[in-house]
Amino acid sequence: VYAVLFLALAALAWVAWRGGTVVEATIREAARYESLTTWPMYQAALETERFRGALGRHVAGEPGVTWENLLDSFEIFWSRMPLIGTEQGIEIEVDGMSLSRLRDLGVRTAERVETLIGDRDGAVGDLQLLRQVDVEIGVLADQLRYLAVGFHTTRRALRGSTLQAVVELGRRQSMVTLGFFAVVAGLLLVAFA
Repeated sequence: VYAVLFLALAALAWVAWRGGTVVEATIREAARYESLTTWPMYQAALETERFRGALGRHVAGEPGVTWENLLDSFEIFWSRMPLIGTEQGIEIEVDGMSLSRLRDLGVRTAERVETLIGDRDGAVGDLQLLRQVDVEIGVLADQLRYLAVGFHTTRRALRGSTLQAVVELGRRQSMVTLGFFAVVAGLLLVAFA
């Protein structure tokens, strides 16, 4: 009887230890998902729209938007593109687009726009430049808006499924703990009977 109870106790101890390591691993995975942030993507989308707006106002001749202001806006826009996806610990793909591919699209777009505005002193009244830049930036702006929502939704789903796994593991651990105490109680009853 003692041998069976001690074997049951050892088995429960192993199951409890194993369950604890699985819970710990699941919590680490949840932390990875928590680190998935779409902030650089939202920032890139914001600066893309700010640059587009500044260019439109400059081409329209708005006095408050000088060529230097426009170039400053472009520099900020450009600086956001290499940051897309840099905070991700894992690669996630939404509808065939990953953050690294989106970052590459952003960098290539910024490079093409840079060649369009390159050696100019201004662009007041230059509707052709406005159209060319809008064509270049349009695809990027659409992808940034669409994928920001897609990545955020994916992140939320990953966190939700991880939370469910942690709750289920917690329930199993509770059952193992209950079994552990039952075996200990059985041992104590046999020992003092």
